Amino acid sequence: MPRLTYLLDEICAGLEIYYSGRTGGQYDKTSFLLCDDYVELTSKLYLTEGDPGWVESLPGGRFKSFHTVVDEVRGLYESKSGVDATLTAIIQRFKERRVRRNDFFHSTRLLDLSTSKRACVEAFKDLLDYGNILFGKNWQEEVAGVRNLETLGIMIRLEDRGFREPHLLSEIASIFQSWPRNTRSSSSRGIQMVGYPEDLYLRLCIINGDALLRDRLATLLSS
Repeated sequence: MPRLTYLLDEICAGLEIYYSGRTGGQYDKTSFLLCDDYVELTSKLYLTEGDPGWVESLPGGRFKSFHTVVDEVRGLYESKSGVDATLTAIIQRFKERRVRRNDFFHSTRLLDLSTSKRACVEAFKDLLDYGNILFGKNWQEEVAGVRNLETLGIMIRLEDRGFREPHLLSEIASIFQSWPRNTRSSSSRGIQMVGYPEDLYLRLCIINGDALLRDRLATLLSS
């Protein structure tokens, strides 16, 4: 599914932006807005792939609203697989986020308003769960082939759990504090080591960590 690969490549870029400013939160608003766009693209791709007769425009040429599109996603999914309570809840949260996203764009009174780290993490987690529900095995296989998306997805899920289980944050830190930022150098000197959540070193570890880091984080997620 080449179009799914392109979509996941974009989602990976959005997560990389979030993790490039995780500490200071300077890209939280940008990441939140991008995630909302990815939800719409994921929805339209699912409808296009699942219903050859589906069109994204109304008679007269206007694009269907976001709310209409996600409702059509739910309708198509339920016609094939039945009601899924998780999907229904995720779509409701998407609708609420779209209202906030529109406020950012359409009111100059809100130019100085940002969003929280938690809102970004929850939005991306819902997006990843959404794609997994809709595309199933195809989604999982494509995620595994897109740069560091699999590792970034695990990180997002760990952060989401960390809001409820704060001890996880120290366990994540302990993994990254002992992880070399560069696979060609495993020196234990400080310049080579990441101090989570320092963004630059965190990103270097993720880029160079490959499957070994991914699996170490996945073990923590499943504990």
